Amino acid sequence: NAVLIRDATLRAEFRAAVVRAWPRSDPEPLVVYATQLDAAGQTEVLTVGGLEAFAVIEPARALELAASLPGELTAIVRRSALLHLAHNEPARALLYTDALPHGPERDAAMCAIPAGYERADPESALGRAVTSAAPRSAANSR
Repeated sequence: NAVLIRDATLRAEFRAAVVRAWPRSDPEPLVVYATQLDAAGQTEVLTVGGLEAFAVIEPARALELAASLPGELTAIVRRSALLHLAHNEPARALLYTDALPHGPERDAAMCAIPAGYERADPESALGRAVTSAAPRSAANSR
């Protein structure tokens, strides 16, 4: 138990290590724990990366749970999950992103999705880029 550690620096390091490792074994109790904390405690969990780690490890589950999180936790978890999906599974990220209202969160995810497609299918991404960069004919520019 972290409370038993007398040295404040060691206690903080121990808590941070636990919060970062927790999502790998059982992420949902971490979310419950974080939602029961006061604002300072939630900030601590976010600062050490616990909820963001959950969003990266289980992005689909994190997106499902994000809506039930209080305040800023919703946006932070959803952003982390969407950016992870955009990088690794751009088609799934696009499905989730299309459902978001227009705004900075949606824009950030939409900007990251093309890079995910480049990573997943470079030849197809190059083909799309060449096609979209091709000069327009005189008939198309009128």
